[in-house]
Amino acid sequence: MANHCYNYITINGNSTELNELYERLTKEQGYVDFKHVLGRKHEITYGEIFQVVGTKWFTPEIERVDDGIILSGDSAWSPPVALFKNLAEQFTSLQICMGFEESGMDFGGEIQINKNGVKEIFSGTFWQYRAHQDYFSFLEAATDEAKYLIDDGIISSLTDLKNLDIYTSLHEEDKEGFLKDVLKSTTKNLYQVQFKANEHVSESIFMDSEQDVKQLHPKAIVAQVT
Repeated sequence: MANHCYNYITINGNSTELNELYERLTKEQGYVDFKHVLGRKHEITYGEIFQVVGTKWFTPEIERVDDGIILSGDSAWSPPVALFKNLAEQFTSLQICMGFEESGMDFGGEIQINKNGVKEIFSGTFWQYRAHQDYFSFLEAATDEAKYLIDDGIISSLTDLKNLDIYTSLHEEDKEGFLKDVLKSTTKNLYQVQFKANEHVSESIFMDSEQDVKQLHPKAIVAQVT
């Protein structure tokens, strides 16, 4: 089963080319018929699908608006960059802006496509792209993601959290407030643990209770972080 790459694409150009492209894109309901869209006489083989289209399938919602076409939806594993690069060579008035994100493979980006080729606007990890795309929406989603990772025990320390993209993608001035919001939302408590074997070594860990921390580190000095 393929990972789903989400795409948001806007296309502008002259009305004649936009109308023709819209007809091609909407020939089939629920998915894009690559052969029809590209005007090919023969089926696109598996061996050439990624070079010609960039993905195995693409199932967007498609809307014709006054000055263009908007597509939003999933493709398999990767965005259909090659498809729209080939279309821009056929429909030379097109100006295409494509944003895409895929959490499983941890990537996201934004590109512009026209008859002259592809221009990269942004490339990064999934969370870096979310922060680039809509920072305030990213802040809310990042808090929810951190809560989930802590509550499910996927991360267990403040160091783990600070090493994640959801933290490193924050603006510096937002990091303190983000940590406070995470501590308010998670079911775990944060404890500062100082190890007696080496007083210079300490760690802040997420646990249900101080008793749980002491069971794990019976000789450590434990203090709850508020």
